[in-house]
Amino acid sequence: MSLKIRKIGSDFALGTARMGTLRASRKTVIELFGEPNALPTEKTNYEWTLDIGGVIVTIYDYKTPNVPEDVVIDWSIGSTIYLAQEVVRRVVAGRGVDAEVTA
Repeated sequence: MSLKIRKIGSDFALGTARMGTLRASRKTVIELFGEPNALPTEKTNYEWTLDIGGVIVTIYDYKTPNVPEDVVIDWSIGSTIYLAQEVVRRVVAGRGVDAEVTA
């Protein structure tokens, strides 16, 4: 069973905190979730705000220098619940991409 992934407005990210890490290249994150849907800030270059199977999830490169899209980095997984990292893990597993989700 695949999870429905829907991009949502960044206002849904209010109150979220880091719940885990997605180790992947930007190219892989785009393959998984599409183009970023939040504007860069002073602390992030790329950010996604998503509803994945009813769980609000943010994925972002907190205080990471802008690197080429094929370089693997640690992306923060944010949410209001710890289930977010498991939801992202299921998306990664279902797509068979080269990425790892950790606490």
